Amino acid sequence: MSEGRIFKAYINPLQFLEIDEPWASRLDKKLTIEDVLKFSCPPDIKSDLDTIVSRYREISNEQDRLFAPPAEDRIY
Repeated sequence: MSEGRIFKAYINPLQFLEIDEPWASRLDKKLTIEDVLKFSCPPDIKSDLDTIVSRYREISNEQDRLFAPPAEDRIY
């Protein structure tokens, strides 16, 4: 008999319920900038301005940055 395993998972992390049907019409809620920020952040990270700025500084501390990424629709 095998042991059960537990793993961390996010349920539908790319589903924006406030926009996707049929949820949007059932929620009957006007979309706010806070909803967009909340959707853009991982579920376990706050989406307030201070947390976003802090997280940006935490993950963007590399020495060499790509200062001019390609602006092409497709890169072959």
